[in-house]
Amino acid sequence: MNVFGLLTAGGVSGLLMGLIGIGGGAVLMPLLLMSGLSLYNAICVVLFIQVVPQTLPALWIYYKKDEFPYKESFVVLVSAVIGTTIGAYLTVNKMVPVAALYKLMSVMLVGFGVYVWYAYV
Repeated sequence: MNVFGLLTAGGVSGLLMGLIGIGGGAVLMPLLLMSGLSLYNAICVVLFIQVVPQTLPALWIYYKKDEFPYKESFVVLVSAVIGTTIGAYLTVNKMVPVAALYKLMSVMLVGFGVYVWYAYV
């Protein structure tokens, strides 16, 4: 276990989560993999970290500034819970090959990056 790598991963993803709302999947996953965690362990760490330490402090700040879209958030929450449950079941039961998971993550990261670059920059 690379403790320095894990500390760096947590700090960088936390900073970016607070700055631009992106941390777990897009930043923390690759950093955890580079730190030596397996794909399954990295997924578990990302899920654990997103529950409280990364999300609630930033959410509280946005809430205090009256920037919390309640209705939209709860609509996304319902579908996210369903999607997360299905995704976790498929991954934990090894119904999707590990190589396919790495490829999917890579395509999603590059695809979203290109979209944001051209749509907003």
